[in-house]
Amino acid sequence: MLGDDELAAELGSGPLGTVDNVLYAPVAGGSSIDVPSAYAMFNEARRIATELIALPSPPKLFFLTRNAQPVVDGDRANPVHAVLWGLGRTLALEHPEIWGGVIDVDESMPAVLAARHVRTEATAGDGEDQVVYRSGARHVPRLEPTAATTSDAVLTKEGSHLVIGATGHIGPHLIQQLADMGAGTIVAVSRNPGEKLKDLGRQLASSGTTLVEVAADVTDEKAMTALFDRFGTDLPALEGIYLAAFAGGPVTLADMTDDDVNTMFRPKLDALGVLNALSLTTSVRHFVLFSSISGLLGSRWLAHYTATSTFLDTFASARRNIGLPATVVNWGLWKSLADLQTDAGEVMSNAGLEPMPDEVAIRALPLVMGSDAPVRTTVVDADWPLLAAAYRTRGALRIVDDVLAREEAANGEAPESEFRKELRECPPERRREMLADHIVAMASAVIGLRPDQALDPEAGFFQLGMDSLMSVTLQRRLSASLGIALPAALIYEYPTISSLTDALCERMGYATAEQSSAAARSGLGARAQQRARARKGAAANRLKGHVG
Repeated sequence: MLGDDELAAELGSGPLGTVDNVLYAPVAGGSSIDVPSAYAMFNEARRIATELIALPSPPKLFFLTRNAQPVVDGDRANPVHAVLWGLGRTLALEHPEIWGGVIDVDESMPAVLAARHVRTEATAGDGEDQVVYRSGARHVPRLEPTAATTSDAVLTKEGSHLVIGATGHIGPHLIQQLADMGAGTIVAVSRNPGEKLKDLGRQLASSGTTLVEVAADVTDEKAMTALFDRFGTDLPALEGIYLAAFAGGPVTLADMTDDDVNTMFRPKLDALGVLNALSLTTSVRHFVLFSSISGLLGSRWLAHYTATSTFLDTFASARRNIGLPATVVNWGLWKSLADLQTDAGEVMSNAGLEPMPDEVAIRALPLVMGSDAPVRTTVVDADWPLLAAAYRTRGALRIVDDVLAREEAANGEAPESEFRKELRECPPERRREMLADHIVAMASAVIGLRPDQALDPEAGFFQLGMDSLMSVTLQRRLSASLGIALPAALIYEYPTISSLTDALCERMGYATAEQSSAAARSGLGARAQQRARARKGAAANRLKGHVG
């Protein structure tokens, strides 16, 4: 037990090499925008994880946070603790061998009750590795699809809109979208504006929007104070703030340095601290933070990025709680970013995140800025079954369960396929063998094996060379050929030809291998009993003088 002394007294402690579970439970802290504490907490948890990874037989690592995940509007929100949720979600994918789970409780919960919840989750065994306790109830995170609605988010010509990260891959699209929404003046801040926005500025001017470029470091409080002093004087009053800055790149948790963390955190967390403080003296109508779906799903080699995302997500709730405007958007994969980072983009696409054309994705902005929009919205284009299958090669990813269930319900049962008809019409004792041959043929084609290559029915599909993308391909082909809806994680749940054949037999109401064997044994026994009765009858007849 590391961190909270009261909790340590309840749970006990011991050397890392002698325990089954390690709990990091930092104290709740004070200010919701304590950026230095967020750095310190992330780095401490990172060092603990790195130390465990190096052990030959590492224990499981759990995090206990306080108000890191608001459950309802108005729930206390602690973005500093939220960095552990981003770190944990990536840790679950990057090092599942040490991942235990993350548990969030209210800061008012006594140590004795918090310890009880920790013990419960350490032995729960239900696959839920992210849990929140509020008012005696246990909550787990789930994405909920929502239909797009019309928005009343209209910007005024009289106000200024401040864009941070203006020259990044998203910045120009954001500027154009704000202009399309009616913004009269857009102030674009970047450290080195260069010539990147010149053409856009001329284009906007022709349609009545003024683009003002400012060279400044948003983390420089003095420079930003000077800029804020201009609003309402030589610039129109400030109406909206939009933080879309990004820096840094992928690095494994084991190789991550303090410099890597600083580079990733600075343009988001440090910038947010400055912008939040300065905004308190103005009456902005919009305070929009660009976050990422990686903070919800986790992302290998990007623990520092997922941590910044979860900080932004919870910070938006903290601002709303004190009556200030705040909106955070968990964006999916932008096409420009996928093109810029070819290898990473290809990995994400293969993992089910479809690149969204920038000019299309940004048009969701008015929808998430409406007066009735929730504090947090996810905008993503995803192949959910493929995403679930790819992520579940390493982690639980229960957050997409409801999305998958809706897709499966919507797909329903397909018309009877030709193969399903053949299967139904063949002799019952032949059905399992016929289905097994069908699975072998499809698996061989998906993996790319020659038709004459024999497959061991007890060998794992992934031992045979299958990957997550292939597993979803096989699941979909089987679903189509059998005319039934099958879960995305089918191949992970039944990873051999034999187990998959039995599962599908049971699903379709046919005899499994065990049932067929039992039936065969039963049939053989019945025939043996018949022969025994016949012999006994013949012997009795002979005793009576009859010839059998």
